Amino acid sequence: MLAFIGFGFLWSTLSMWRNEQVAAMRFKQTCILLFFGSFAITTLGSISAAVMTIFRIGDAAYAAQVFQPFVYPTVLFFMLMLFPHRWIALLI
Repeated sequence: MLAFIGFGFLWSTLSMWRNEQVAAMRFKQTCILLFFGSFAITTLGSISAAVMTIFRIGDAAYAAQVFQPFVYPTVLFFMLMLFPHRWIALLI
C-alpha cells in the first residue's frame, strides 16, 4: 500500500498542488499530501510492531504506542480531504 501511494498518488498530487491556482483546492491538496505522510508513518509503525511481534524482538507494544499519536492527524486530514472544495472556499 505504501509503495502504491508513493509511486501512484504522491507524485501526481504533488504536481497538482504546485500548479493549483484556487486557494480552496490548494488547501485540499495540502491536506491530501499531509494525509499521505501521516498515513505512511502510521503504517510503518504498525508494520515494525508486527515484525517485532513475529520475531519476538524488543517490546512491540511500546513500538506500536510510539506511533499511535500519528493516527489522529491521519484521521483529521482524511476528513478534511473529503470536504467539497466549495465548502472550504466559504471558510477561506
